[in-house]
Amino acid sequence: MMDSSQAPMFHQRLPLPIGMNQGFSAADVEYTDPAGRVSASQDVSVMDLDDTNGLSAEGLLLYLQTRLNGLDEQINGIFKKMQDMEKIRKLLNQMQNELNQLCDDRTKSGCCGTSHEAGKPEGYEKNLIDCIDAIGQIDPGLAQTLRNQLGVEGQILYGLDGRYLTNEVNNSRELLNSVAKQLESGAQLDMIRLQSLTATRGTAIQMATNTLATLNDSLKGVVHNIK
Repeated sequence: MMDSSQAPMFHQRLPLPIGMNQGFSAADVEYTDPAGRVSASQDVSVMDLDDTNGLSAEGLLLYLQTRLNGLDEQINGIFKKMQDMEKIRKLLNQMQNELNQLCDDRTKSGCCGTSHEAGKPEGYEKNLIDCIDAIGQIDPGLAQTLRNQLGVEGQILYGLDGRYLTNEVNNSRELLNSVAKQLESGAQLDMIRLQSLTATRGTAIQMATNTLATLNDSLKGVVHNIK
C-alpha cells in the first residue's frame, strides 16, 4: 500500500502535436454538468465516452486534458485527506495512551486522580485537550464533537478538576474507539474511490496517447504530400 505521507501530486499536460493550434489550451475548455454548473473538478470517475462523439482530434485532446485535470484534482484531494486522517489517527492513539495510564479498575467506586481548581485542566486533562486542539487544526468539526462528547457527565473531561471515575475512563476509551472505527471505514471507501479514479485516469491517458499518435501520423502524411 502506498504511504500516504509520500503521496505524489498528479498533474499532467498532454503535449500538443505538431501543427495543432497553439492558441488554445485545456484551461479554455470547461465542462458543464447536467445541472448546468460549469466545473473542471466534478466527479469524473467514469469517462463519458459518448460526450466525445463528433469531436475532432484536437477537440478530443482538449476534452481529455480537461478530464485529466478534474481527475488529478480529485486524486490529490483524496491523498490529502488520507494524510490528514493518518495525523488524526495518531492523535487519537495519543489520547488512548493517555487514558491507558489512568486507573480503570471497575471495582473502584470512588474518585481517582489529584484534585485541582475546576476549569483549569492539568496533567492528563491538558494532554487530552492539547490533542483535541491539534485535531482541530485538521478537522475543526471533529474536534468540536470530541470536546462536546468528552465533556459531558460520565466522560473523562467532565468537570476538569483533576478527579475522575474509572467508568469515565472506560466510557471515553470506547468513544475514541468508535471515532477511530468511523475514520477507518471512511479511509477504506476513499481507497476504493482512489483506485477507480486512478483506473479512469489511465484510460484517459491511453486515449490521449492513441489520439496523438493518429493525429501525428495524419500530419506527417500531409507534410509528405506537400513535399
